[in-house]
Amino acid sequence: MKKGFTLIELLVVITIIGILAAMVLMALNVARQRARESRIRGDMSQLRQTAESFNLTVNSYNGVCVNLAASQYYTDVARQQNRTGLPPTGWSCHEETGNGFSLSVSLISAGTICISSAGTTTSGVSVAGAVGPPVVLPSCNGPAI
Repeated sequence: MKKGFTLIELLVVITIIGILAAMVLMALNVARQRARESRIRGDMSQLRQTAESFNLTVNSYNGVCVNLAASQYYTDVARQQNRTGLPPTGWSCHEETGNGFSLSVSLISAGTICISSAGTTTSGVSVAGAVGPPVVLPSCNGPAI
């Protein structure tokens, strides 16, 4: 009568455990990425509130892009997005002659999130009324975040 396991049986079990561990790690990485993107969305919502507060203070959106880039939420977006001290990837801010603003940033996986004085979306279009070369920002006509 045979006692113990053969080498082949042990290798098969180790291989199965390795495959299962790889699947769990991939799912964990996806969950981490989604959590970071959720944090970016939250920080972008806070940036919207900062911009609205700026507008209430000075009764205009002129200078709102400089104000937003100096905020802690800007730093938080960069930290979540690229894990460095570099500016956020795809960061683009546009002031609409004191009447409004739009701000977009690239998400980690794909697409962008845009905040504005009107709403948000993730599809890319050209923003009308830009001073200088055309600025490509997502349309911000969707529901607010």
